[in-house]
Amino acid sequence: MLLGIGCTVSIDSGIPAPAIDGVEYQLSWASDGTTPETEGWSVETDLGYRVHVKEGWINNYSVQLVPCPEVARISVGVGVAHAGHPEDADPSAVYGQVQSLTDPTDLWTTLDLDTTSYCSVHYVVGHVDEDSTGLPEEPDLFGVSLWMQGEIVTPEGEILPLEIATHRAHADLLEELALLTTDLRDTHIAKVVVTRNLATLFDGIDFTAAPDDVDWAVLSNLIADLQVEVTVRSR
Repeated sequence: MLLGIGCTVSIDSGIPAPAIDGVEYQLSWASDGTTPETEGWSVETDLGYRVHVKEGWINNYSVQLVPCPEVARISVGVGVAHAGHPEDADPSAVYGQVQSLTDPTDLWTTLDLDTTSYCSVHYVVGHVDEDSTGLPEEPDLFGVSLWMQGEIVTPEGEILPLEIATHRAHADLLEELALLTTDLRDTHIAKVVVTRNLATLFDGIDFTAAPDDVDWAVLSNLIADLQVEVTVRSR
């Protein structure tokens, strides 16, 4: 179940959450509907623009499981991604993984945890900081959450530059784990697959709008169309 930005969640299903003592994250891409190019890929938007992404990067600021008692009080706001990496963060949190948009390979992380009942997944796109990993030599992405370069062909055939570099953050809270199992006899490993959709990144965007509006629209599309799949297996 995908929950909109700014929302809070209350777990009211009456179904107990599994006891989790390990997590595997997979940050994945869906590229169906895009066309591979010599440099990067291209896509035709729902408004008739042809967008060619020649180079692009995103910073997965954080992904984590949220313990059941904490879910109801977590507000999914952009400020989360500017608060730093708290020392008391949940041990399931993974921070600062930079990922290419034009070489869209998956990122995998596996963690062992203290046994906890988790009810949700929290995913944040936010700015690169000194602890971020996977950074390219060029461009300089420090302080940037989403960066793209390429070109746009308008429905009328005009060629425009694609230049996106935003420090803004976006997040979503995804309620999944409480519905997966009622077997509390054993501890479990959760596999969390977060998939972002490349083909819809530019849908609904008027590229003649102000650059800040375009940057935010791309970031919003990425969050709005992501999908999460959680599976749980016993140790």
